[in-house]
Amino acid sequence: KDNKMRKVFILICLVASLSALSKTSAEGESIFSASKCVRCHHSGDNYNPKGRSVKSLNDLQKWVNHSRVKLTDDKRDKVVAYLNEIYYHLK
Repeated sequence: KDNKMRKVFILICLVASLSALSKTSAEGESIFSASKCVRCHHSGDNYNPKGRSVKSLNDLQKWVNHSRVKLTDDKRDKVVAYLNEIYYHLK
């Protein structure tokens, strides 16, 4: 009985964490759009994995930090989560 309850608890935690990531990514998409990032980054070609310089989450954070748009750390992290979930799929 305890083992079954433990599995249910772990499953609930996993589902909750996935929901949080999706919410963070949705907020990141909103920030990305509102910050007018699409003026320069308007197509999926900008995020082509072949030959790109972004090879880690740290690289992606640095890239977002060096944009012309200055973001708070919280907003930057949400944009990074959005870009990673949609385009980069980094671990």
